[in-house]
Amino acid sequence: MRTLWILVLCFPWNLFAQETVFTYFGEIEGDVREVSGVVFIQSMGFLVIGDSGNEPQINVVDYQGYLQGSITLPTLVNRDWEEMQLDVDGRLYIGDIGNNFSDRDTMVIYRINNILPHYLEGIPLEMDSIRFTYSDQLPSMPFNETGNFDCEAFVVAKDEIHLYSKDHSGQNFAKHYVLPNETGAQLAMLQDSMQLDAWVTGANLNWGANLLHLCSNNSMTTFVNADLNQPFTTYDFPTTQVEGVHQLGDGAFTFVEDVEGEGALSKMYSMRLASRDDDLALFPNPANERIQLTANQSILRFSVFDRLGKIVFEKEFETPVPDYILDVSNWAEGHYTAIIEIEGAEIPEPFVVVH
Repeated sequence: MRTLWILVLCFPWNLFAQETVFTYFGEIEGDVREVSGVVFIQSMGFLVIGDSGNEPQINVVDYQGYLQGSITLPTLVNRDWEEMQLDVDGRLYIGDIGNNFSDRDTMVIYRINNILPHYLEGIPLEMDSIRFTYSDQLPSMPFNETGNFDCEAFVVAKDEIHLYSKDHSGQNFAKHYVLPNETGAQLAMLQDSMQLDAWVTGANLNWGANLLHLCSNNSMTTFVNADLNQPFTTYDFPTTQVEGVHQLGDGAFTFVEDVEGEGALSKMYSMRLASRDDDLALFPNPANERIQLTANQSILRFSVFDRLGKIVFEKEFETPVPDYILDVSNWAEGHYTAIIEIEGAEIPEPFVVVH
């Protein structure tokens, strides 16, 4: 029998931290070892891939890691599959981008247009690929086991693919590249870099809120926009080697942990960003156009203060309500604190506005 455990993690306010509920679901069944990427597709389930040493195969598992089916891609090669993503149109991307010793001169990202009808109805796959090199990796650069041209994380944003390097030098500089989302030979252009607490092993992009999530062994750092110039907050969790992350919805993430060793199975976890009060929710956070407040108890008053403590919004309800939607589309970007009064109790809830 599988064991479920839940751990509540708390973080200091100066990092604009929220509570999280971290749940272990189970081991990932099947013949894919060292799982390196995960996505979720409605009517299919969780799709997982493995890195080097695995066949060119996608396994489909349920919420507890139980194997539901598999898809073999015999025309592809799994030299080192390290990431899998979906775009807004449901196209699947598989990144053969692992480069542990910085000695590969060409990477490839495979694109699959019809993975769901193929899985459900057996329709032949429609695939193409993007082959690319890095703008700052010169042909004269030799084999380098401490280099910074390895990559295990990318996200797809409109007509571009954003890649984030895994630094083997020990300095943990994540380099950010932008690659045209076009088939054929392309050049990934270096944009910026940032020193993090650990190397980058997985990524997720929240298109609606424009938030980038980068994972390492046991943490997730969130950035506003796809670049590395606006770090937002960091969440820590009790794992050893997270290799993939996928956001299911507001505040809910699924992680896969690569467990090395003969016969070892990778593990699946979930993390939900929860309100500090179980009876109250303020979402989405960060907010772009609107923010919604819902509560199991009646809301008496809703006030919002900016970072300087100035009140920017206040609403007192003559008749208490269970929810309220606030338009923040014209608000300045930044950090705010909402004070929600529920039956005499005042509950502070921080949030961020981004555009």
